Amino acid sequence: MVESSLAADVAAIPSRSDFGTADPLSRFYSKPPVADGFAALFATDMAKNVLDLGCGEGSLTLPVTQRWGSSAFVTVDKDPAIELSLRRRLRPAGRVRHQHHCLDAFSLDLPQRLGRKFDVLLSNPPYQRVERTSAIERIFADAGLTGLMALPPEICTAELVFLAQMLRVAKSGAELGMIVPDGLMTSFKNASVRRALLQRVAISKVVSLEPGSFLRTSAQAYALMMRNEPGGTGYVNLHTLDEDGLSQPLQISPQEAARRLDHAYYALRPTQMERSITLRELRAEIVRGYRTSVEIRKKGGFHTTSFPKADEPREIHLDEAGAGKKTDARAGDILLARVGRSSHEKIGLVERGSSPLSDCVYAIRIPQAWRRVVLTSLLSPGGQRALRRISCGVGPRVIRKADLLDLPLPI
Repeated sequence: MVESSLAADVAAIPSRSDFGTADPLSRFYSKPPVADGFAALFATDMAKNVLDLGCGEGSLTLPVTQRWGSSAFVTVDKDPAIELSLRRRLRPAGRVRHQHHCLDAFSLDLPQRLGRKFDVLLSNPPYQRVERTSAIERIFADAGLTGLMALPPEICTAELVFLAQMLRVAKSGAELGMIVPDGLMTSFKNASVRRALLQRVAISKVVSLEPGSFLRTSAQAYALMMRNEPGGTGYVNLHTLDEDGLSQPLQISPQEAARRLDHAYYALRPTQMERSITLRELRAEIVRGYRTSVEIRKKGGFHTTSFPKADEPREIHLDEAGAGKKTDARAGDILLARVGRSSHEKIGLVERGSSPLSDCVYAIRIPQAWRRVVLTSLLSPGGQRALRRISCGVGPRVIRKADLLDLPLPI
């Protein structure tokens, strides 16, 4: 623990902002406009104690010192080289009451080491899976997140442990804000995690940040804002944050929030579109291919690399004469890439032939009268926006079958 006088002359200290392509602690630093916007999302007017857990060089800390200048600020980071860089980052704030701890955020004795409770807590944790040890289970239990302990161990991620640690040192009613990855907000496998969080804390808003908001990555991320009080009853406001500022909210119920917590998905609700139809309403059947990319290379088949290019006709002619399996592509199928950074652009209609499909490709089967209508809709600007919005994941984006069935298509 080190008491800091932030007016110290540390201008000559070298910066560690550029860790190259792979930061050793899986950190992604937010750009200044994002950090400023994040600080403005907090609703708390007065804060006695403010905590930045896993502070890094203080890209989030500096804006909150400007927001609550009279507060006492505590920062925590396990990197012993961070403190000098942090002082340099905070120097423009002048003399700020600041205390830094060189400490692992996963430490079981974190509350004892910090020795106080906080009114405002913030974090941009690393994006990585962690082993659910007995110490982490104790942290979850102390934080009131016992619901997470009943879930498969592989759902244990750094952001969940960071949140639990923040709750352990938060005052009742304290406001918490975290930068979290796309998977926690949108992935089907994390629906149980979202339900557990919605019961434990009162989530006030979730803000979708622009891709590219962080240095060295284009990953989609969100600002998760909540109160340390029981949840499960109130509505959640969904926003976007870009160069134009904070969008108007979309309100969703706790039940909807358990399904997904991203603005883009709910912005597509049919009530917000003049004319639309869903694949479910058309009684569409969606099948996923079964061959892996390795099997495709060895045995052949239709993969994401087989689609026509954007400037080519979208009709697909396959070599084989008849479909041997239900999961093989056949004449009349609309094929859509299931996974990839540009999966929404890879669409085509099989005019003849058949072929085994990669497990990265969907075949959409609908009545003949609707095939061209749906193909045109998926390729339209509105359809492309809709497909982009339902895709989820950090890195390669994934389109889930359930979301595709309920996707409102402009007609």
